[in-house]
Amino acid sequence: MLHRRTLIVDGYRGELLVDPEPVLLQEYQRLISEEIELSRLAEDDVNLPAQLKSGERIKSCSMLV
Repeated sequence: MLHRRTLIVDGYRGELLVDPEPVLLQEYQRLISEEIELSRLAEDDVNLPAQLKSGERIKSCSMLV
């Protein structure tokens, strides 16, 4: 029974952790904070023009399926 239990669903590893130790819970909270920050940084860059380190601009396209 999972009622009133702490669960962590780790989609990267395909694991369900039930009542994890406090240190593990803190580690996952840290990882979530890092993921949020990385997503924010990526969203900031998504509208910038694509260019090489040399400064040469390149055309980029994406295809959503």
